[in-house]
Amino acid sequence: MIFANKVVFEIDAKIEDDGNDDPEDALSPTNIALNRVIDYAKRSDLTEKEFMIAISMAQKGLLQIDGEKVRFFREINQAHFAQYEMGYIDFKIRDQKYQNAKDSIQKFLSPPEKKMTPEEYEALTLENIRKDYHRFKADGKTLATPIFYELIKKDKGDRVKLVFVENFLKNYAPETAEGKLSADGTALPKLIKKDAYLEFQNEMIKNYIIYLKLHESSEEIWMQHWKRLNVKNETRKD
Repeated sequence: MIFANKVVFEIDAKIEDDGNDDPEDALSPTNIALNRVIDYAKRSDLTEKEFMIAISMAQKGLLQIDGEKVRFFREINQAHFAQYEMGYIDFKIRDQKYQNAKDSIQKFLSPPEKKMTPEEYEALTLENIRKDYHRFKADGKTLATPIFYELIKKDKGDRVKLVFVENFLKNYAPETAEGKLSADGTALPKLIKKDAYLEFQNEMIKNYIIYLKLHESSEEIWMQHWKRLNVKNETRKD
């Protein structure tokens, strides 16, 4: 009965008032209207919540059946209820198709990231090492820092001299200035904070390469060195 009252209230139903709308009278206009709602609800495929949504959508002109807009009526009429239900079911079907299409487009635009095979990972690693040969010759820097550092650490990590660490700590600056002070003093250099661990890795790689003069060798010798180091470390694992 609570649901039926909600429907009547939501529809703002037109109920004949003959002056004898006694709530205790089962045949009063209001009770007849409520019983019509209850009777239809028992046969409906919609939940109470869905039925209320269907009524609200019908009021707003959002329901269609085969492309035709479902009209909203204030009368408590089971034929009208059937129209609301059919329109809502049609809406759910169209909405599901839309969601499916949307999901398909999303999957197409954002395909799952392909996991690299060990062979692909090794090929990418070697390509980064090769590129850094030319980069180091040009400006004394490498981008594949983690790759080089791990190879060096596993091979020489237990033999890093204390003096190297001390010199690094003495010369390490946690910040560096980017840009210059403007003539009128309104623009100041931007302070860039540096990662101490990353800076230490880069310094070790740089010193290692310079000590072995790898940057002065050919690309082939450069690649052979790092490949040999990798094989050596892999053999140790076994």
